[in-house]
Amino acid sequence: MLKELQSSTFYSLPAPIGYLKVTNVTFTKAELSWTCPEIGDSLVRFDVRVVVDENDKFTKVIQGDKHRSMCLVNLTPDSLYTISVRYVTTEGPGPYSIPISFKAMKGKLALHSRYACKMV
Repeated sequence: MLKELQSSTFYSLPAPIGYLKVTNVTFTKAELSWTCPEIGDSLVRFDVRVVVDENDKFTKVIQGDKHRSMCLVNLTPDSLYTISVRYVTTEGPGPYSIPISFKAMKGKLALHSRYACKMV
């Protein structure tokens, strides 16, 4: 006779970041925001992965804090940016979100500099 196995522990893949969006894009900045699945008090920070141009010319991971938004500044005009976000908990990192892309719109100034971030 077979015994039925029962377990009170559920193992599941963590849910990724949702509703990632980019707003207020200019030739030098873009505002990002996202939602996070319920992960309780174990949230440590969010990581934002930024890939510049389609050929992965430059990739940077920006370690943020617990805010669900960020402003990328000092963007290079006419460059394509692809971003994805993940949360990091006391247990480790979650999966990256589905990436989204945007282009920094060309303005009067042709700036070429690295970008940085600040929390909003």
